[in-house]
Amino acid sequence: MHPTAFVDPTAAIGPGAMVGPHVAVGPGCRVGARATIRAGVVLDEGAEVGDDCYLFPGVVVGRRSVIGPRTIVHPNAVIGGEGFGFAEGDVGNTKQPQFGRVVVGADCEIGACTTIDRGTLGDTVLGDDVKVDNLVQIAHNCRVGSHVRISALSGLAGGAVVEDGCVFGGQSGVGNRVTVRRGTLVGAQAAVLADTEPGARCGGRRRRT
Repeated sequence: MHPTAFVDPTAAIGPGAMVGPHVAVGPGCRVGARATIRAGVVLDEGAEVGDDCYLFPGVVVGRRSVIGPRTIVHPNAVIGGEGFGFAEGDVGNTKQPQFGRVVVGADCEIGACTTIDRGTLGDTVLGDDVKVDNLVQIAHNCRVGSHVRISALSGLAGGAVVEDGCVFGGQSGVGNRVTVRRGTLVGAQAAVLADTEPGARCGGRRRRT
């Protein structure tokens, strides 16, 4: 435990865990055994980090969000920030409260500066063995299955469902509440705006010849 770290008295730190300089661990948080929490990480109220996780500097884990065991989170990723939810009214856009969590499974890897928003009412969920590249946006209420790979600069709009074994090329996207079925391959810069069939191949932009 670095002397500059702040750990709330109600938080629990597992045996063998390392808490680095200027870390903030909020009320009711749980850090698993042998987890490594590097400099400047913030764990908001009730956040949980599993056994053998590794959080690089600057990671933020929002309130009540859960990171499963053996997961790696790269610098400045934000897990459990507020979703982009607004209702149009007579006086402009009204912010909708976001009450859910983010739940990340085991053996995942989340790239630098990636953002995963908590759910509006339910949870945003990532399954086991999900590998997410840098600068990826996963919006509120998304549900991502296991063994999924998402390349850099891609985005999943709110409520999107990605089943097991899907692969996304760079700068690809999925529309609001669209379901990408098991084993679908989405090419670079492709936009998936309707539900796919299992094992579909969704092409990206055509290159110049």
